[in-house]
Amino acid sequence: METSTKRKRYNVSLTRDAQTQVDYTLNLSNRFSVLQDLQEEDVNIEDGLKETMITTCEEVLCTTRNRQKERISTQSLRKIQERKDKTVSVNNSRTRAKKARTQEEFSKANKEFKNSIKADKRSFMDGLAKEAEEAAASRNMKKLFHTTKYSKPERPVKDKDGNTIMGTEQQLKRWAEHFNDILNRPIPQNPPDILPAEADLPINCGQPTRQEIRKTIRQMKSGKAAGPDGIPAEPMKTDISTSVEMLYPLLGKIRIF
Repeated sequence: METSTKRKRYNVSLTRDAQTQVDYTLNLSNRFSVLQDLQEEDVNIEDGLKETMITTCEEVLCTTRNRQKERISTQSLRKIQERKDKTVSVNNSRTRAKKARTQEEFSKANKEFKNSIKADKRSFMDGLAKEAEEAAASRNMKKLFHTTKYSKPERPVKDKDGNTIMGTEQQLKRWAEHFNDILNRPIPQNPPDILPAEADLPINCGQPTRQEIRKTIRQMKSGKAAGPDGIPAEPMKTDISTSVEMLYPLLGKIRIF
């Protein structure tokens, strides 16, 4: 029996950091160069490209279990690592003088880490306030609600008369009734008479150009969940040139009949 694996979430907020962009671009370019050398052998190009992108995301962007970690800046992540290194140095100290020196270095690193976290929190809250003000000014209530809410309340299930239904079993029956009414409608008595088109639309079924692929990547919405491949949009936008070169041969193998 196959076991379902939980999809990894990457800290895509790191792609806004300049140094992270450089590291990601260099890492992805190097891995793609190796993959190009292996294309002459019996290598599945789709699996190779997917593995290249995912491995780069895991190494550069790390993984996050919740959205709270996405608020931490790259600088704070470096401070975390520095504090861990100082902790190891304190534990490995053999003499009193060395232990006192490493303990002082740890205290300094710990103070810098706490200050960096506080700055991240202020920056995050200022960003939320700015987004909320812009949404309110443009009368975008959906964005305003999404920006200011912290938890998604559970919506009550109601019957046809508008009364709230309590109990899981009764709620499931109401959902079944709801979809039965929606999906099992009678055939319309006067169906529309839609005439066939006089000529087929001129659809280009050829291979997409690099310019078209680049435009499509730029139009991908950020902040959305990744598809079945597990690759979010933000990393692909970070190094568009390499992403285009990776997708161009793959899309060339697709044939539309």
